[in-house]
Amino acid sequence: MDSSYWLLNALPLIPLIAAVIYGFFRMFRNKTPLYFRIGVLAIFCALLEYINNSLVLLCSEDGYVIRNLGALAMGGFCAFMFAANYGQFDSIVDGGQRKYRYCRILAWIAPIALLVPEVISDIMMQETDAFYLVMCALIDASVLPCAYFNLKVILMKDDGTGFVKGAKPMNVVSLLYILLENASAYLLEGESIVPMIVVYYVTIAVCIAGIFCLDWGRKQWMK
Repeated sequence: MDSSYWLLNALPLIPLIAAVIYGFFRMFRNKTPLYFRIGVLAIFCALLEYINNSLVLLCSEDGYVIRNLGALAMGGFCAFMFAANYGQFDSIVDGGQRKYRYCRILAWIAPIALLVPEVISDIMMQETDAFYLVMCALIDASVLPCAYFNLKVILMKDDGTGFVKGAKPMNVVSLLYILLENASAYLLEGESIVPMIVVYYVTIAVCIAGIFCLDWGRKQWMK
C-alpha cells in the first residue's frame, strides 16, 4: 500500500482521537449527564471503526476491503445512541403522550429510507454471501432503531426542561453519520474511491462535531 495514500486516510484520525480523549476526560467528572457519557461512547465506536479500517488499508494489498469487522463498530455507535434515546426520551420525555404522536409516526421515514435501498441493492446484486448478509443484519438491528429515534428527537418540541433542545444537535450528528456511512459503502462497492474519501473526511468531521454538540447539550441540561 502506498504510504502517502495510507496517510491521507490516517491523518484525519488525529483530531478525532483528540476530541474523543476530551470527551472521556469530561465524562468521568461528577454530575456529567448520562446522555453525554453514552454519546461519547458512541463516537468512540466510530473511532474504533476508522482505526480498524486504517489498519486494513495498511495491511491489504487490495486497499479498501468492503467486508471487514470494523463495520460492526457502526453497529456499536448506533446501539449506544439507541440506548440513550430510548431510555431517556421514551421513558422520561415522550411517555406515549398524544402531542408527540406525529413524531412517532414521521420518524419511521428514517429506517424505511435506509432499509429499502439496501434490500434493492442486495436483490440486484444477487447477494448470497452468508457472512456479509449476517453482518448486515446485525448492523441493521441497531442502525434502523437508532435512525428512528434520531429523527424522532429531531422532530420533538422542547418540553421546557432544555433536555430535548440539548439532545437535538447530537441526534442530527447521529443521523448524518448513518447516512454518510451508507453513502461511503455504496461508493466503495462502485469503486468510486475519490468521492468515498471525500465522504470519509466529512464523516470524521461530523463525528468531531458530535463531541462539541454533546458538550453544548451538557450545558443545557445542567442549567
